[in-house]
Amino acid sequence: MDQNPQIWRRPPDNLLRSRSQGVWGVAPAAGGMSLSPDSNRDFSAAPFWTPLQQVPAGTLVKVPEGKKTPAVFKPLTIRGVTFQNRVFVAPMCQYSYEDGFISDWTLVAIGSYAVRGAGLSIIEATAVAPEGRISPQDAGLWKDEHIAPFKRVADFVHSQNQKIGVQIAHAGRLASTAAPWTGAKLVPHSEGGFDSVAPSEGKFSPQNSDPRELTIPEIKELVEKFKDAAVRAVKAGIDVIEIHAAHGVSIHTSHMKTCKRHSSTNLAI
Repeated sequence: MDQNPQIWRRPPDNLLRSRSQGVWGVAPAAGGMSLSPDSNRDFSAAPFWTPLQQVPAGTLVKVPEGKKTPAVFKPLTIRGVTFQNRVFVAPMCQYSYEDGFISDWTLVAIGSYAVRGAGLSIIEATAVAPEGRISPQDAGLWKDEHIAPFKRVADFVHSQNQKIGVQIAHAGRLASTAAPWTGAKLVPHSEGGFDSVAPSEGKFSPQNSDPRELTIPEIKELVEKFKDAAVRAVKAGIDVIEIHAAHGVSIHTSHMKTCKRHSSTNLAI
């Protein structure tokens, strides 16, 4: 064990640690951090009692003498947000929700990453409008009622002394598509599907919907919806907001040379 860096995580390995306050007598070496036993104080900012994680899971506490600290365990600050390590969990669609409301599934999934030491965990593609969902079971931040479930997850992640993000998105041509394990087919209205809209006409692929072209005022309105979703994320306590602009969603296809140009402008928007 002395040949490898040591990090906090859960027991049973008494050289690694995550949740409780006590220290198991790990002597810090060169490049490591100094630790000492402490009382089991609470994280007062959480709406529930939980131990204060002075040393969050995933923190490097010992480096073998003569070895450099691996970059992945060095703190990183971006625009005023400091991550205790560089282990970031990317957003991964779960297709597990009703009317955009994230649930206990999100709390357990994202919370488990925080408990196990990820410095940043990002909640999946979250629609800024109901018609902007990839599937009818996507997460959403298009109304104020969505804030509370996001705050619940954010509060838990913060109680572990970690950071949380969200990816906000508008599916565009990919909207109303079934979950991948069901064949990723177009979802009909009879099964909760909906009409799709995109920056211009044309399907993304044969199995996807045939979107209606957004008008210029609607595109401007969609920009506002991204802003409104970001504001809701901030109110929920989210630390990082990522804008989804890949895989064929609205922002991505608006810049793809292979997509049709908007009929009103002759520009790819």
